[in-house]
Amino acid sequence: MRKFPGGCVFFGLALFVNIPVARGQKSPRVQRAEAENHLPVGTYPHIREIKKNSVEKEGLESEVKNLTLRVRDTVKDIAAHRNTECWGDPCLFQVFPLVYNVLNSGFFGGARAKITNVSRTSPYLYSLESFLIRSDTRQWLAYLAGDFPEIKALPLDPRIKFRATYSRVSDRRYYGSGSTFESAFEPDFRYRYALEEYGLLTTLSIPIVRWEDQKLSFFTGYSFVRHRPQPFSENSKLFDEDPLGSTGGRSARVTFGLQFDARDREILSRTGWALEVSGEVSRPPVSYFSFNRATLVDRRYFSRGAFTLAHRLTVDGIFGAPPFWELEGVGGLDPVPDVANSTIHRGYYSGRFHENYKILENLEARYHFQPTRIIGLYTEIILIPIAVDFGRFGNLTSTSLVMGSKFYFNRNLLVQLYATKSELGYDYFIDFGQDF
Repeated sequence: MRKFPGGCVFFGLALFVNIPVARGQKSPRVQRAEAENHLPVGTYPHIREIKKNSVEKEGLESEVKNLTLRVRDTVKDIAAHRNTECWGDPCLFQVFPLVYNVLNSGFFGGARAKITNVSRTSPYLYSLESFLIRSDTRQWLAYLAGDFPEIKALPLDPRIKFRATYSRVSDRRYYGSGSTFESAFEPDFRYRYALEEYGLLTTLSIPIVRWEDQKLSFFTGYSFVRHRPQPFSENSKLFDEDPLGSTGGRSARVTFGLQFDARDREILSRTGWALEVSGEVSRPPVSYFSFNRATLVDRRYFSRGAFTLAHRLTVDGIFGAPPFWELEGVGGLDPVPDVANSTIHRGYYSGRFHENYKILENLEARYHFQPTRIIGLYTEIILIPIAVDFGRFGNLTSTSLVMGSKFYFNRNLLVQLYATKSELGYDYFIDFGQDF
């Protein structure tokens, strides 16, 4: 989640980290962590078998101590000993409380949770992920996502992913596009508008050729977005410029494409490369709007010792008459829902760029520490001493410098912390999930 000026971000769990360096003799604890991978069934006792701390009942000091022990036990239940059951299968359960404040938009609170079925590992059988946030100004942000990476019951072992979303917000921003693009950067009321939006994204990926650790896959998908502008008390540039879609409507897209994947792994890759080419078509009657999209994504990784240089090039074009909200996204197999405030172009506010044509280059230097444990979780920790995001949006160019770190819990949940420098100035935010 993003931290805007004047706001703050808090986590409901305190993390105590012991980070061994990436060279020298590995401790037995690190060796055990490296060997566990997805934490096979039986690594920890079931949640019902956890031995709780003894409780004392006398005096204020004892009450404070007992409260501390209960908090510690809760952290163990949710994090360190989170093995549970999902319809009779062993599962990992992970939850992150989220509390943050956005300037002029209220105080937000909620949680992000993920359940992964580990009755099979490399890949896991399936994962279900949810996110629910509500503000004191009656704004809502929610999604439910699922990933079934290798369905053995179907021919060719396809992969199916879906994501359902809902939002009701009053801090979306529109700055215009093309010749009407505004030069202002601050998220003041002139560019804010309210909306209610829900959507669905599904993707089916089918491997058609395999060579050892490489594969060529065909993928297809369907996405649907319903956009309803809501009454907004302040004057908004959105309604002054009246872009296509400002009165609402729905857009639906059919996606198709090819992906060649020769990476050592999908998340936090260290070697190899991947190339993805896709196209999208939107037409009535399922959509109110007629447009096409073409996207190319090239990823490459170069490593030496503990260092990795990650590169991603994205070329995206929309042709026809799309609604203005479609001009924020970048298509592909795993579409980034928003160019701004995402790991593809860090350092800019949501809605900063609405353009038909985009070229984005991301370079990221990484230093990989040895795996360790954080509150009992197998964790990979990656330092980002420097990263550069370059974007060409229509006839506009933007650049941001980035520093930060990544925490990859049990090869399953990625948390990223960034500090950025761009034309907006300095900023920092927390991001979940998507990587290069």
